[in-house]
Amino acid sequence: MYPFFTFAVYTRNQTLILFFPRNWTFLFPFIIFFLSANAGICQETKRLISFENYKIPIQVSKTFTNTVIIHNPHSSDLNLFLKTNFKHVEYIGLPDSVHIKAGQTKLFHLKFFANKESIQQSNQAFVVQAYQAHDLLEENTFETVLKDEGELYIQTIDREIYWKENNHPLPFQISIYNAGIIPIAYKLRAKGLPAGIELYEHAGIDTIHAMGQQVFDVLLSSHKPIKEYLDHWFEIELLNPNGEVLTSKNFRLLTISHRKNLYANGYSNLNQQTAHQSRLYFLSNDSRNSTLLSTSGILTFHNHWKGNYEINYNNTFNDQEGLLYNSYVNIANQYWDFRVGSLYEDLNFNVNGKGIKGSYIKNKKRISAYVLDSDMVLFGENAHLSPKGYTTAIEYLDGEGIKVKTRLIGLFNQNQKSDLNSTMVYWKQGLLESGKHQLSTEVSASQEATAYDMENRSHLGYLLSGKYQYFTDKWQINSQTIWSSPYYVGLNRGLTAMDHAVDRTLSERLLFRGRINSSNTRIEQSGRVLGDYVDLIKNFSQDTYQVGVQWGLNPQWTFGIDPYYYQQSMRSRSSVNADEFWGSEAWRLKFNIHHKNRFLFANILIDQGYAEVERYQYPRKSFYSTKITSSIRRNNFSLNAYYQYNPYYITDALVPQLKENYSLFSVEPRYNFSAFQGKLEAYASFLYFYYGNTESQNYVLNGQAKWALGKQWELSTDVYLGINQLQRILQYNPQQGVNTDPKVINVRDPDLLASRQIRIGISKYYGSRADKTTAKIKLIYYHDINNNGRHEPIEMFVPDIQVSIKDLSAISNQKGVVEFTGLKEQNYIPLIKHHWGWVVSKKFTQTAIYLLKDITLEVPLIKLERLKGAIRIKSEKYKTTVVNLAGIRVYLEDNKGELYETSTNILGEFNIFLPADEYKIQLLPASIPIQIMNNNQRIQIHANKENLVYFEGLNAARQVDLQKF
Repeated sequence: MYPFFTFAVYTRNQTLILFFPRNWTFLFPFIIFFLSANAGICQETKRLISFENYKIPIQVSKTFTNTVIIHNPHSSDLNLFLKTNFKHVEYIGLPDSVHIKAGQTKLFHLKFFANKESIQQSNQAFVVQAYQAHDLLEENTFETVLKDEGELYIQTIDREIYWKENNHPLPFQISIYNAGIIPIAYKLRAKGLPAGIELYEHAGIDTIHAMGQQVFDVLLSSHKPIKEYLDHWFEIELLNPNGEVLTSKNFRLLTISHRKNLYANGYSNLNQQTAHQSRLYFLSNDSRNSTLLSTSGILTFHNHWKGNYEINYNNTFNDQEGLLYNSYVNIANQYWDFRVGSLYEDLNFNVNGKGIKGSYIKNKKRISAYVLDSDMVLFGENAHLSPKGYTTAIEYLDGEGIKVKTRLIGLFNQNQKSDLNSTMVYWKQGLLESGKHQLSTEVSASQEATAYDMENRSHLGYLLSGKYQYFTDKWQINSQTIWSSPYYVGLNRGLTAMDHAVDRTLSERLLFRGRINSSNTRIEQSGRVLGDYVDLIKNFSQDTYQVGVQWGLNPQWTFGIDPYYYQQSMRSRSSVNADEFWGSEAWRLKFNIHHKNRFLFANILIDQGYAEVERYQYPRKSFYSTKITSSIRRNNFSLNAYYQYNPYYITDALVPQLKENYSLFSVEPRYNFSAFQGKLEAYASFLYFYYGNTESQNYVLNGQAKWALGKQWELSTDVYLGINQLQRILQYNPQQGVNTDPKVINVRDPDLLASRQIRIGISKYYGSRADKTTAKIKLIYYHDINNNGRHEPIEMFVPDIQVSIKDLSAISNQKGVVEFTGLKEQNYIPLIKHHWGWVVSKKFTQTAIYLLKDITLEVPLIKLERLKGAIRIKSEKYKTTVVNLAGIRVYLEDNKGELYETSTNILGEFNIFLPADEYKIQLLPASIPIQIMNNNQRIQIHANKENLVYFEGLNAARQVDLQKF
């Protein structure tokens, strides 16, 4: 080995070679730093191109200046050609060429105006290059820093978005404006949507031009039927690439049908026109028959008080008296809220019963007091619904919904059935909430004491919990940790758990995810044991370690693969076998395929791997296991299927597997349908389930139907029929072992179990308004193919047309029908919203309706097709491309003389919707210096096709060069 190492420094004009002993290598970083620093200093003083300012703060619509310094450090003259990246956007610029003598320095002043033509980035580089002949001698850059980048704004026709009752994806249109002079990258996100509804196919990053506008359709979709009536506020946010919120706007999501009441808000279908409803049901099941009378409604009082109520009375034919339960009256105003009757509350403690709740509200802060009896029956007796005891509590809330900052609870509960008195204090506090971070914590303490124990034994309990969330466009981190003692009286009793999950977006279509989940549950009972099978398990734990990737092939297809390790264990509390232990561990792989489009949704999950199970007094068992879950939905039909071979869950230890291998299988088709112009709405499903360990087979038929009758009456029925075919019944008690001789469950057939539940009801909707003050507006929309204003037999009805009257909307059904109920002697103007190319024909002239009685109108529609066009500027020598092509007027005229008009954007592009026909198209550049070579074209707009037109343009501006001598 050589005792020296060589270090060489190369500069433009010379090479410096240095030799150092090898044991001096520790000086190597310092030598690099010293030489690079000195080289930089020397080069800066001798640079061919330099600037007066290298970083210039600028403001929108203000001028800014700089000076270019060109110095010739050589001993000979230079003839330089200058090139820049800001040609023709400056007010005062550089000459194209310059002659500079040896050692001479020349100054050139630059002046700019900060607008969208000159500035496209918040930190923008201005580059100057000097060439001699074709050789680049020097390049240097100065930078501008934009202080006010501008803002994005979300605009829409209205803030109400309507969800169709058939659960089809529902689009709505929004406009995004960029008020600044530079393009802004953003990502769309919906926040606070109802469970099961998501934003469809808007996960990518988009860019909006300076002073530009983007109009596009946003689609909400659901993977499962949304049964409840929707009236929900959510938020659409625009995020920058770092995940910071640029702007947001609130929207209201409402259920929509082809009928709408114009003078009152309601809950669903018939009761949209009424304030009250009453129902009478006949119920029949395996053991008894009964009737149920139910009534509910809304109440309006003076002085801004309002309320609602619900009453349910059930009478069983074999009993002497009925039951009044699940009934209440609620009244409230701006500051006070009272509820009397049945109460079901989550106070970090399940609070159920009958009593009173009172609240005082001010500035989004609420303090509530609760006093209730644990007996849930208001009148009558029922052993299952009438536990003995009571609860008192007080609660303080700062914030609403999911944005609660502080929650304080003090609670006392007496449970006579378990001989326990429970006291709890609870505090939840939001510690941090920003655009990216959310941090909250829970702290709680409790005491549990035996109520009638002479020794008065008591136990203290505690709960500590922390939750952290971090969200950007690339990272999503969720972390939660819970510590709870075995005698804690609130929710999560005896739970020690951590759950950490991270999602990392690697690209627009590639996602990495990981998760660590570990939990251990140990519950101790202070009161007496209730039943033979209570308190058998001392503790139960499970751990999951998972990593995976999700890859989106395109907006329709997504694939995921997730290997993971899963472990479970549980230990018996048995006094006979105190060391009984069951455990399982599995090494598995999940593979997921997801597909969705406008017509079909499909998902399949394959979960497979090897598992080992260890059971007390049984040999350790290793085996292969697989699980397949699939779901398909198309229009009104859906199919769910499940198959599992060799289950590996620890709960199998409680039912000895006398068979070495067994399987589980289920399949459930479901169909939703409507008939008689929407008056009949129903669904039906059939479930088959096979459990191989006991060789039992279950057949379940489930259905529901509602039929809207005249004069606000409605018939409804629910049917549940189940049959369970049993080959053998095994019952297992860890203290006693297997019971191979179970009791006969059904005396008619020991191997056949049947379950029957049938409910038939009639409902009446009513209110204080008299029918004589209202009338109906029935609109029938059809496709007027020949645009003559007359409905002919071949012209089809148009469904899914959203029609609005006084900001209330309905959507046309398959017969093209929209029906509004309004007050008489009022003016109404129907308007089409979100038309998707459909517009009312000019042949239809009755735009306003003065309502005196029921009226039916056929409305002709014509279908508009989209025409996209652009101007292509031809490149010419010695002429530059026109930068801004916005505002060029585009005129079109059809064969009937109808005129249409639009204009171009900054890139010379335009879009317009027109009926399918032949048109003459002409451009008027106005003050923009271009010449259209192929103006006055004739084009044909085709239906259901992409229609394009292009214009060739020449730069008509005169080129003037100013040179300084």
